[in-house]
Amino acid sequence: MQIIKRPSPNFNERKNKAKIEMVVIHFTGMKSAEDALNKLTDKNDKNPVSCHYLIDEKGKIYQLVAEEKRAWHAGVSKWREFNDVNSASIGIELYNDGKSEFPDIQMQALEKLLQDVIKRNKIDKCNIVGHSDIAPHRKRDPGEKFNWNRLAELGLALKDEPQLKDRFNAAAIAEDEIALKKLFNEAGYRFSYSKNRFNNFKNKASMKEMIIAFQRRWQPEIFTRQSYKIGRADASTVKKLRSVIRASKKCK
Repeated sequence: MQIIKRPSPNFNERKNKAKIEMVVIHFTGMKSAEDALNKLTDKNDKNPVSCHYLIDEKGKIYQLVAEEKRAWHAGVSKWREFNDVNSASIGIELYNDGKSEFPDIQMQALEKLLQDVIKRNKIDKCNIVGHSDIAPHRKRDPGEKFNWNRLAELGLALKDEPQLKDRFNAAAIAEDEIALKKLFNEAGYRFSYSKNRFNNFKNKASMKEMIIAFQRRWQPEIFTRQSYKIGRADASTVKKLRSVIRASKKCK
């Protein structure tokens, strides 16, 4: 696996010497991979950002920040017990405009990189996540076009475990916001994030935002159904949540 060095000045130390326990996958949402590389390595940007790796559409892998350093890719976010995701994670950007499929050659490169990163850092499958999983209030990447099932079949992401009993009372639970919040929390999703000094509500995900983020990852097929109301939980959402929670219980 060839990795091209493209150093970014936008990093700092992992807080409290945090252990690497997560991988966060993003799409760049920019016109070209080169534009994204320039953005991620610009120290004079008004809001400097970075990541550890970027993979372009031809499968070339660039390393921008050393793994032992804290790259600035996650922003205000939370996953399971992780409040400072940047300090606990490796950030991988995929060049993609947010509308297109991810090329096979790009996915192959991601798979090779993930296998290496996961093995060296002993990262649990539960903690291989998308940006929208950890920040549903403001992010949608890697989006519904990203093939999470492909990663799961290779053991590089969580694979849910559906059972017939997941159907029990699912429609009623979908209408119960308190019960839904409990399920999301059990699956690793969090509604509250770190507060700023103004206690800004933008740092908290709404129920609709949380549902959309979950659907992007676990029910991507519904985004092609014109009649389906995206962001509305129904029995199928509850069933999927239950199957994800079942798989999550096997994580560390």
